[in-house]
Amino acid sequence: MTEAMVHVDEASAVRRGVDFLLDRREADGRWVDYDLLGPSDDWITAYVAGVLVQLPHEAAGRAGRAAMDLLVPEQHDNGGWNYSEVAPEDADSTGWVLRLAELLGRSGEPWARPGWEFLARHVHDDGLVSTYVPDLAKAAFDRYPVVPSWDGWCGGHVCVTAAVAGLAGLPRREHVVNGLLRAQRPTGEWPAYWWIDPELSTALAVESLATVPGTEPARAAAARWAAGRIGADGAVTTHLHPEGSPFATALALRAVAQGEPGFGDAQIRAAAGWLTRHQRPDGSWTPSARLRMVLPWETDPDSYEDWTFDGVGRACLGTIARDTFGLHTTATVLQALRTAATRTGA
Repeated sequence: MTEAMVHVDEASAVRRGVDFLLDRREADGRWVDYDLLGPSDDWITAYVAGVLVQLPHEAAGRAGRAAMDLLVPEQHDNGGWNYSEVAPEDADSTGWVLRLAELLGRSGEPWARPGWEFLARHVHDDGLVSTYVPDLAKAAFDRYPVVPSWDGWCGGHVCVTAAVAGLAGLPRREHVVNGLLRAQRPTGEWPAYWWIDPELSTALAVESLATVPGTEPARAAAARWAAGRIGADGAVTTHLHPEGSPFATALALRAVAQGEPGFGDAQIRAAAGWLTRHQRPDGSWTPSARLRMVLPWETDPDSYEDWTFDGVGRACLGTIARDTFGLHTTATVLQALRTAATRTGA
């Protein structure tokens, strides 16, 4: 297969993926996914819309802009948005909404100011950003009978920090960037709190740092780690997806592509090719965005050994779930294929 044919296949995959996401909208234009303290609505809507508005696809752009209009009135009195109706407002969901606003040039509108102030409440002294603040977590989750502490959920989370560090309007952004840089592991990757895949934190960190002068060594180290995760066939394998995880593969591709100019072209092509070949007939990719419902007091989820899998409902602490409908995975892959096309000039 020639390189030109590969680019055509990837462009076709993007169109089919967009069609899938557009078809999976709810009647009001939002997206919902996961069944873990869910379904998730505001968070996944902001995430999917943020991908769609960056694609050269007219219908995708319209859907993303419409989602922004739907999200604004969903803002809570404290300025934040939440993962789902049963979860408290959090920095991650709020960050994805504000990222969408920045992409659309709307982050300076009056409603956004309380959102930025809400995010600022979650910035810790070390520069890391927590998902929750204690008062909101306790008020929303007091139904759990025994919670010895909220140190886990209200501590600094590298994956959330990586997601918001790239926001131009983020209060104390330089402080957050420095915290993110300190959290990088010696091997080049960034760990994740809510996710089994460090590829997520690593890709988001590299993308957030892309415009920050002086971060080139950190991004280069991340790119080399991510390139090492991509196998000869183009896939990133995990213990839950031994034949290849579309989610982790897409994120590794993004980390390589944004990490070090001129490095990793072979891995980028291999990963993009693998993703294209593994698209499902309906235009989606196999759900593989593995979200873990960490115990509220657990500060090191990587050391926790008693996970259950694919729990549902409101009380599912200690479970690892996947995106039920594949929306999170599919949007993440589309972003990766767009990044690959930009890097290769396709």
